[in-house]
Amino acid sequence: MSEFRVYLREAPKNPDWRMPLIAELDEYNSVEAIIRHLAIGSFTIEMPSSSTQARLIKPGRGVVIFIEGQTTPVFTGPITSIKSTKTKDDPGTLTVNGSCDNMWFDERIARNDAEDTWNRETEGDWDGELQIGSTLSLVAENSAEWIWHLVLQNFKIPYVDTFNDLSRRIPFMELPNEAPSSATSLPNDDLWKGFSGIHLKSIAEPVFELSRRANLDTRFYWDPTTEKIHLRVAPATDKSGTVVFDEQVGNLVGQQIVSEAPSATRVTLSGATPTDANPRRYYRYVKNNLHNPPGWSDPGWGREAIEAYWNRTTEAYADVRDTKWHPNVVGGVMPEPPNNSVEDLKFDTAATVYFVENGVKGQISLDVQDIPTCTFGVHYGIGNVVRVLIDTSILPPNIPDSDGVLRQQVQEVRLGCKAEEMWTIKPTIGTESSSSTPYVYRELRRLRRLVEKTNERI
Repeated sequence: MSEFRVYLREAPKNPDWRMPLIAELDEYNSVEAIIRHLAIGSFTIEMPSSSTQARLIKPGRGVVIFIEGQTTPVFTGPITSIKSTKTKDDPGTLTVNGSCDNMWFDERIARNDAEDTWNRETEGDWDGELQIGSTLSLVAENSAEWIWHLVLQNFKIPYVDTFNDLSRRIPFMELPNEAPSSATSLPNDDLWKGFSGIHLKSIAEPVFELSRRANLDTRFYWDPTTEKIHLRVAPATDKSGTVVFDEQVGNLVGQQIVSEAPSATRVTLSGATPTDANPRRYYRYVKNNLHNPPGWSDPGWGREAIEAYWNRTTEAYADVRDTKWHPNVVGGVMPEPPNNSVEDLKFDTAATVYFVENGVKGQISLDVQDIPTCTFGVHYGIGNVVRVLIDTSILPPNIPDSDGVLRQQVQEVRLGCKAEEMWTIKPTIGTESSSSTPYVYRELRRLRRLVEKTNERI
């Protein structure tokens, strides 16, 4: 089994804003780190309050975890809370909690006014174009470039005339102006257009959702060479041909399989709010066809595949506030937005995001043991597609492949260790919502959307 080394990193300081490693933490009672794909991970460390290392725990510092012998960390992130507990007869325990560096996606709300045009700011739609200085103009042609430009726009080169505050720029991030080849070499796509209405909202949600749809590995991480935060936007890697978990191989020692019905399979999407000039509202009714096999049909009823499987046709409602589709039609049927237009893609995106968050859940939690040919952080990592040879009979038929083999992304990895014990590694694979602890994040997103609906944002 792999051994992990836990280090403390310094808070960024002027003039170079680096975050170097300042100490190894090995006097702990326990460590747990949860690494999540396209979500915000977390860590908890408990140590004796009387230890010398406990005195090093300060706000602004962070944690970096390496596999012993490796130079690339598997977890990096800042401290977010420190709690000391003592009693008369007990010297006490220091509990340190934190997040992974993906939390920086939540550090900014999106402003799209890259150019000094009030109309562009109020319209909200953003095509990913960046104007850097007077000479460099960058245009996004695929989802990876759009994400890169969105981060640059709000973390490095934000237009600050409205707020007049240059501190929106974050100096401890190493962000080149031009996206890397891992993003620019990808084919053009239109998926990002469904997210172009982002304006004065958290960057995290659209970045993660668009990355899922475009099959990207997107994350912030601390780099040991520059000792700063970097952004990775690259295609997710399929390693199912070489990484396999199997009892016969010797790296699978336990498993838990969960299959849950969707909370809703149909959603009514509503368009722009009626006005005096346009008193009618556009609606779209969408069924979850994401799991339909080729040639699917349901004679006599018309259900989608997942509805027939679970015998559910539950309806829900979602508000597409970013749309401008508001045709002034007095009577008759409301016209649809042009096929594959930006407005059409906004409704398509809203439906897909809703079904991913509220759809069927197939979760497989594994207890694994590293072997020389299959080691976490070396042969596979978070977001990689792996192969698992187990009985999948209780899973919905769309989750295993047609040959009955399970090939899914690693959605979460839990690393844990107690003093004087071996480290444990527990990957979770499955559908996008199959992380074993996604519910709090989904609830936070739901509450955030509820707040957004109650506030008119120009």
